Amino acid sequence: MQLRNIFLILIVISLAFENCSKIDWNLKKLATITTNPVVDIAGNSAKSGGTITDEGGSKITSTGICWSKNPNPKVYNSFLETSVVPSLKFNSIATNLELNTVYYVRSWAVNDAGISYGNEISFTTSKSIDLPLVKTLPPKSILSTDATCTGLIINNFSTTIEESGILCDITPNLSKDNNTGYNYLFIKQISYPGDSFSATFTSLSPGQKYYIRAYARNKYGTGYGNIDSFITGGPFALLTTSPITNNTRFDAYSGGSIIDDGGSPITSRGVCWSYVSTSSDSLPSINHCDEITHDGSGTGTFVSHLTSFTNTVGLNICVRSYATNANGTFYGNPIIFYPGSPYTLRQSFGGGIICFIDSTGLHGLIVANSDQVSSPVEWGCFGSTITGASSNNIGDGKAETDAISIGCASPGIAAKICKNLSLNGFNDWYLPNQGEQSRIGRNVALFGLGNFITTLGSDLSFYWSSYQVDANNANCITFSSSIQFGSRAKNNLANVRACRWF
Repeated sequence: MQLRNIFLILIVISLAFENCSKIDWNLKKLATITTNPVVDIAGNSAKSGGTITDEGGSKITSTGICWSKNPNPKVYNSFLETSVVPSLKFNSIATNLELNTVYYVRSWAVNDAGISYGNEISFTTSKSIDLPLVKTLPPKSILSTDATCTGLIINNFSTTIEESGILCDITPNLSKDNNTGYNYLFIKQISYPGDSFSATFTSLSPGQKYYIRAYARNKYGTGYGNIDSFITGGPFALLTTSPITNNTRFDAYSGGSIIDDGGSPITSRGVCWSYVSTSSDSLPSINHCDEITHDGSGTGTFVSHLTSFTNTVGLNICVRSYATNANGTFYGNPIIFYPGSPYTLRQSFGGGIICFIDSTGLHGLIVANSDQVSSPVEWGCFGSTITGASSNNIGDGKAETDAISIGCASPGIAAKICKNLSLNGFNDWYLPNQGEQSRIGRNVALFGLGNFITTLGSDLSFYWSSYQVDANNANCITFSSSIQFGSRAKNNLANVRACRWF
């Protein structure tokens, strides 16, 4: 009996070994995965992903990331993003995040053994959504039925600009969602700060006011620039006056270019001119001028010969082109010059723009093309009287600037900024007095030249003068729709624009 029991035990053991040899000992296991670093962190999104280093012996069926405001996020208690086509290395985007918030993210992968997680990474979203920063530039080349408009990328926040363009309509309610009028989409895949883009609108209505707005879109959304406007030309001619050439004491050449006849044929064209003492004198017209030329008809460019200059001592000549059609007579831009002088007002010369020419026609005043500061500064020495800073005669600003620089020890003041300025190859710049600023305003700023800040409301819209009112105040000027002089406390802030004599 005992032998029989031993035999049965041996049979059981033998059968057990036989069955075990048929078992598949390659048991399936979870995949091994690591979480990719978090990049492109914005206010409402961030990018991560995962890399699978071991599939665990079975096919990967799905992958993705999960995230939460709490540590240890899992697919069943957090937000998740799933890859459409599982792969061993994948990228995913966490979306709909809250601003300035800490999140925890993990990658995950699923195979036959179940779900596995990568390492946990924490990140903080930015305080704002980084939409592109765009500026709408003033429109130019405005005709009766056409206009060219431009936008500027100020900041793309290190993202790709996927689309940029200009919106245009007869109402100011402009966005890509509700724009129902004219629109122009200029596709530009890569843009950087400083890049510009333009659109030319055609088939516009003459004499109509249009609103424009630049925009740019990145992966976070669409950023919009300021709203600007323009009015198309009405039924009138558009023309410019040609620069003065071959200028002598007795004659000179000018002319004009008729760009648009306003829908009516040009029947007469030429130039008219008058002798003036300042640019504030009345502009010449065909019925109120000293001399006039008649140079044919039609559009295009024409040349005019100005002759018989007389009684010009101490006087400039103001000339402008004209064109007449059935709707009336229209004029080009005025040009002021001194007979026999190689210079004209508003001419680019000597490191800036000519704003005054003296009676010899050979000397004058030049103003810099841009402001000398990006942030407003003090006049300096509040409570102290500076000797030698009390003249408003043209040409005295330099001596006043020298007096202020010597008599006021304060650094970084308006006069010293000008005196120490080296610009466009010249280092004899100075702070203009009120008399000189008057010529800068009348002959340059009010013509839209020189990049002056003309919108009132900030310290940068006030420009310091070298003229001292008293121990506590100094003169300043604004160049808005008209020239406005005033005084300002010396310890207050204002803008700086330098000039020089030639």
